[in-house]
Amino acid sequence: MNDMIKAIANADSTAQQTSHFYVDKHELSVHIYTLVIRGESIRKVTGSISAFCNRFRLHAETNGRLILISTMSWPCDYIHDVILEILQPLGLKNIIDYTIVVEQATVGVGFEPSELIGQRIPGCEEVSWLGSAVRADGCFIWAW
Repeated sequence: MNDMIKAIANADSTAQQTSHFYVDKHELSVHIYTLVIRGESIRKVTGSISAFCNRFRLHAETNGRLILISTMSWPCDYIHDVILEILQPLGLKNIIDYTIVVEQATVGVGFEPSELIGQRIPGCEEVSWLGSAVRADGCFIWAW
């Protein structure tokens, strides 16, 4: 484990906890660039989603089945750092345990509805544990 992860993992238990929050919804909204992690995978390696978020000081949204970490910046260095410095050292694998989902525009040129409405979010087709849809009111994901 690199020094940053060790420092975070060994942080004083009195340190400020993270702001992960539970959303009681089956479907969750995708915002700009979103790292989606299987809750089941996290529970196997850390015991609980809460323990995972607190240990690594992650700001995340969860419904218990999925954990979402979103960013509005490009390149999305923060998400890539989470993958390289936290998920991969824990033994998690792309597509099997996590994926990046990119929000799609629902309105095209001339305010016409996007041709993607009614389709899966591009890039999600190969992720067997993740359902997705582009709708007029946004992009949504859920655990199968």
